Amino acid sequence: MTRRSRMMENRRIQHAKVTAHRMRLMGEIVPYLRSRRKEMSRKAASHRLRIKNAWRKSLENSTKHMLDVRRKHVSKIALHKKRLAEMRSR
Repeated sequence: MTRRSRMMENRRIQHAKVTAHRMRLMGEIVPYLRSRRKEMSRKAASHRLRIKNAWRKSLENSTKHMLDVRRKHVSKIALHKKRLAEMRSR
């Protein structure tokens, strides 16, 4: 066997191995990776949605609390003014 024919034979064998590996990748591994990527993006999207909803709920709760505190404060001021008016009227 000449040197050139050995090189050609080795090249053909190597090409067959690479082709088999590529076919295995396309058949088994790539679809699995693609499905994992879709699953991860779905999880990430739902996680972002949960964070957004939690942030909105927190903002809503803090706004309600601030309004409640303000309402109490205004009612205390009104009560104080009413008492002062009663004291002046006596």
